[in-house]
Amino acid sequence: FDPTALQRDSKIDARLKKLSFRGRTLESIAFSLSGPPGAYRAHLTVAATGLAARLDAHGAYAHRVFNGELDALAMNGSESLHLALERPVGLVVATDQMRIEWLCLTGTPGSLCADAGWSPAAWSTTVMSNQLPLNALTAGMTPGIEYLGTVNALARLSGGATTPLAGTLRAELTDAEIAHRLASRKVERTRIGSGTVTLSATPAVVSLQAELGDGEVGTIHGRIDAQRITAGAGSPVESLAHWPDMPLSGELHAQTAELGLLSLYVPDIDRASGHFNADIQLAGTAGSPRLAGAVRLSEGSIDVYQMNLALRQVQLDARLSDSGLDFDGGARAGAGSITAHGRFEWRELLPYGKFHLEGANLRVADIPEAQIDASPDLDFSVAGRRIEVSGKVTVPFAKIQPRNLADAVRASPDEVIVGSEVEDPAKRFEAMSAITLVLGDKVNIDTSGLTGRLTGNLTIKSGYDAITRGTGELSVTEGKYTAYGRKLDIQRGRLIFTGGPIDDPGIDVRAVKQFPDVTAGVNVRGTLLQPHMTFFSDPPLPQSQVVSLILAGGSLESAQTRTTGNSGAGGVGGPGSGAGGAALAQGAAILGQQLGSHVGIEDVSLESDITNETSLVLGRYLSPRLYVSYGISLTQQLNTLKLRYTLGDHWTVKTEVGQARGADLVYSIDK
Repeated sequence: FDPTALQRDSKIDARLKKLSFRGRTLESIAFSLSGPPGAYRAHLTVAATGLAARLDAHGAYAHRVFNGELDALAMNGSESLHLALERPVGLVVATDQMRIEWLCLTGTPGSLCADAGWSPAAWSTTVMSNQLPLNALTAGMTPGIEYLGTVNALARLSGGATTPLAGTLRAELTDAEIAHRLASRKVERTRIGSGTVTLSATPAVVSLQAELGDGEVGTIHGRIDAQRITAGAGSPVESLAHWPDMPLSGELHAQTAELGLLSLYVPDIDRASGHFNADIQLAGTAGSPRLAGAVRLSEGSIDVYQMNLALRQVQLDARLSDSGLDFDGGARAGAGSITAHGRFEWRELLPYGKFHLEGANLRVADIPEAQIDASPDLDFSVAGRRIEVSGKVTVPFAKIQPRNLADAVRASPDEVIVGSEVEDPAKRFEAMSAITLVLGDKVNIDTSGLTGRLTGNLTIKSGYDAITRGTGELSVTEGKYTAYGRKLDIQRGRLIFTGGPIDDPGIDVRAVKQFPDVTAGVNVRGTLLQPHMTFFSDPPLPQSQVVSLILAGGSLESAQTRTTGNSGAGGVGGPGSGAGGAALAQGAAILGQQLGSHVGIEDVSLESDITNETSLVLGRYLSPRLYVSYGISLTQQLNTLKLRYTLGDHWTVKTEVGQARGADLVYSIDK
């Protein structure tokens, strides 16, 4: 490429992809230039999210000045935006000047016209649009948010090296809306309405005025003036470096029932409604504005989809002054209520202050996996980007039934998300908490084979280091623990937190199962992530017999028979009597126990007598003293009905009806 070689053809072909600037991304830019300096032809295409443009031009380059014509210019975007250049226009580009004649793009659904001129001493431009869709003009500006409606605009602006920005901009919005997708995947549309926004700039003042809304959604009207002559200076502000010193004055008045914009800042909010009123006065400087006035929210409702949390009768009163913000508010959730009050002040645009949150019997979660009522009593301390939370949360009622997490995979501690945005540490808020969790007498859990009532206190500390730590103890009462398909009664169950990671407390569980003539159980100790299980029985039995009882069920006699059969293959009973046969029987018992739990049968087991005849036994307690079992022989057409009735601490009556009939009166002596 040599623009001084008048007879030589030149060629430029440049392409850029994924060019980002202030959060907006240009997907691609392609520029080409060909021909001799006296007859250059240029082609430019630009593609961005929701908008694409194409430009063709020709002209001659001489004496460091390009004189030419813009032959074609087209813009295409969403909502059938198709605009094309009405006629070719003149174009001049040089190192010390640029000028483009009045051009118009017309088509569907409106038009866009403009001209511009620039030199080192001064610049000016005029832009006029008619019925342009907002979503095309703002495409890609804020990911996940779509701006709907149309805009008519007229701007006449000028400035220069020694003169400040001057001119006017007037935009008329029609049926403006903001659309975004909620956490529930529904699309929320917040209606803004119609109105005008006007910006005017003179050497002395920059003014912004807005009049928006309609009778259905409310109104917003306000004005902000920034004085361009600083107090005592007497000269125009000529550099953007001075803008923080510009004195401000203004006011804002708003009233609306459209609160859908809350979900933009709190994504978990699925629906918000209520009456919002604001009367605010503005003073101070652009770099340190001061607000005064009042903000009020009444008759509010907020729904959080993921937790099925419904806040009702939400009210908030906030009072703004030069010294800060005072507020108090409240809401109802289920049968409970919550109140909050506090005070904040701003230093270098960061909040400092304290507030208190208190509630009683709040339904904070109401989903199939968890129904939880909580009574918080918390203090929040905010110092810039540091937030500390302390206090306690009492849980009077909870019913927790999480989904089966057996197949869940824990994230590796050295996990790194490739391509994720790295947050600037200087802009990160640090949250630290020391909260004591107090469980009431109606907290029940059913998860991972454990059912029962939880009691106890737990202090949780997070944010002080990389680990969330717990101190305290939680106990399980009136509970059952399922091991190998058997529901065992929990005699003792504790989760012990000693200041280590909260997801790996110490455990101390003792669970038992009452069988005829014997009690068998398990002890589980260690930590939640590395538990250690041992077996026990009363009267004492070898570990293998205890495991056999828990696996296959039955009685003391049948457990001894099974384990005796395990000691030698090829005994009575043929191939089914060895270790493989016993394992098969125990596996069948586990399967039967799982099936029985679905039809209300408490005990399902396989039992063998001294002749190695195997029976499927179904058993259930009809009352705390009466136990009934029904055995079905797997090798003969023979059924057996057994009843056991406990008369007292020592006396038991047993009856059996089957191949033989009989009754026993048993007296037990505890050693």
